[in-house]
Amino acid sequence: MKTLYELTAAYEEVFNRDDLDDETYIDTLEAIDTTIYEKADNYAKMIAQFEAENDAIKAQADRLTQRKKSNTNRIKAMKAALKESMERTDNKKINTELFSFGIQKNPPHVKGGISIDDVPEKYVKTKTETVIDKKEIIDEWKKSNGEQFANLIEQGDRLNIK
Repeated sequence: MKTLYELTAAYEEVFNRDDLDDETYIDTLEAIDTTIYEKADNYAKMIAQFEAENDAIKAQADRLTQRKKSNTNRIKAMKAALKESMERTDNKKINTELFSFGIQKNPPHVKGGISIDDVPEKYVKTKTETVIDKKEIIDEWKKSNGEQFANLIEQGDRLNIK
C-alpha cells in the first residue's frame, strides 16, 4: 500500500491531467480517494492509540510525582525529629561510622510578607516592566478584519478528528 504522501501526489497528478476521458478520470480519483480514506482511518486509529498511551504516561507521571512528594514530606519529618532530638539532648554534633550530623545556622534572609511601609525608602527599588499586550493586538486585528497588525498575526489550521 502506498504512503499518504504518495497517494496525495498521485491524486494531484491525476487531477492536473487533461488527457484522460471523464470516466477514467472519475474512476481513478475515486480509487485514490478510497485508499486515502482507508489511510485516514488508520491514521486516526494510531492517533487514538498514541493519545491513550499519553494518558497512561501522564497517570504514571502523576503517581510518581505524588510518591516523590510523599517521600519529600517523610524526609522533612525525619530531619525535624532528628534535629529536635539533638537540640533537646544538647548534641550539636554527632559522628557515627556512616554519617556525621551537625546543627548549624542558616544564612540570614529577609522575612516574607513584609510591607514596603516597614522598610526604609533607601532599601526599596522600583521595577518597571514593558510587555506587549498580545490580547489587545488580536482584538484590534479581528475588529479590522485582518487589515491592522496583519504583519504581526499568524493563524494556522488544525485537524479535528471526531
